[in-house]
Amino acid sequence: MKRRIASILMSTVLLLNTMPLSAAPAAGDPAEGAVLHSENVAQEMIQEEELPTGGFTLPEVVEFSEQEAKKINEAFAQKREEEAISAEAAIYSYASETVDEVFVKGASNYGRNHLSAAQKSFYDDLNTALLNFVKSGDTVVQSGGSYIAAEGLAYASYGLDYSGAVEAYMAFDYDHPAYYWLDGPGNDPWSGTIYPTVHEEFADPAIREMRDRQIISGVKRIAAKTAQGNTAFEKIVIVVDEIMEAADYAHEIDPDTGKETNIAVSAKWAHSPIGIFDESLAHVVCEGYADTFALMMNYLDIPNVYIAGFGGGEGHAWNAVSYDGGQTYSYMDITWDDCGHNADTGLAEPSLYMYFGMPKDNFETKHQALSSSYSGSLWLYDLPSSLTNDMQHTYYYMAGHYVGDSTSNLSVYAQNAKNNMIGNGRYFAMITDSLDT
Repeated sequence: MKRRIASILMSTVLLLNTMPLSAAPAAGDPAEGAVLHSENVAQEMIQEEELPTGGFTLPEVVEFSEQEAKKINEAFAQKREEEAISAEAAIYSYASETVDEVFVKGASNYGRNHLSAAQKSFYDDLNTALLNFVKSGDTVVQSGGSYIAAEGLAYASYGLDYSGAVEAYMAFDYDHPAYYWLDGPGNDPWSGTIYPTVHEEFADPAIREMRDRQIISGVKRIAAKTAQGNTAFEKIVIVVDEIMEAADYAHEIDPDTGKETNIAVSAKWAHSPIGIFDESLAHVVCEGYADTFALMMNYLDIPNVYIAGFGGGEGHAWNAVSYDGGQTYSYMDITWDDCGHNADTGLAEPSLYMYFGMPKDNFETKHQALSSSYSGSLWLYDLPSSLTNDMQHTYYYMAGHYVGDSTSNLSVYAQNAKNNMIGNGRYFAMITDSLDT
């Protein structure tokens, strides 16, 4: 929600006929009888077809011919000669250079932890190569329409096949949301080599330098605001509010009408934190929301998981986050919380915190993550086994935004909310048991 809401916004979410979790249906069954009922606003939001989807796309794998790969290798060899860097000097240079902490603290190791030993070795060498690329602000090597960041890694030398190497590449990508420029793997099938590529929008090092500064500034600005929070949960609320206020969902514009379509913007900036931290853009798709949240959680050392898969049957990205240091994790879909739609009025109406900690069974009626049972670019690490499936981990309960069915309880709650907006979030949203309140 780019437009600032100056006054308190009350979104009354009605939780009718709430039943215990034991009554919740199995995944794939109708939601009738679940914690959030079909009669209430929450379930209507889950069923709402106009929530934005399609904002997650798998990176394209580029295949190089034997001749193209040979030219790429020659170009990197020439770069080494021109820079007069021997193997020993490269180690010295690496140790003497610095990179802003955002690119180090902003990374996760969740994906790496779910790899085999051979894949971890591949991942670590990729990390070294790309960290040097970030530190040096180096130029890329171009081959046709592809831009290569670093020399390739021969995956057979790690004991990996192509799919295993791509899985390690994907884990690295998901673990590094600040590497907005990273594109899909370039593959030389002739020698069995994977090359890390840079999206064409960011092939120019001057553009990357500008974008790096925006990300560094944006991350540190939001991190400073989280000092107002006393607990991990309160810091998470602050981050979510900042992200929702910074941007709107990035829809393509119909050139004939000048109006938004329901198609997600394909430009790479909209799929990254740049769409959040560049105020002149102020638009992102689901990948941008999820990447920014993961980046902030990593930087604040709050356990979290970036999740890719399908929302409403189309490509989508979201998160899981822990309020308790990694003991339990709760789902989080900032995209859908920022981009709700009122079926009655036809107008955009953010659902605010509906998908903030929504119980697992309810959340998964519209979200299907990729899986470790898939291979190659479709692979995704296993999700935490401790995903919460109760109302007690929702935003509303955690923030004290739940009231009973008496008017006196509501009055007391409203007064408390006025006196403590930091812990409760920027937007005044609540759940109540009865329409009578």
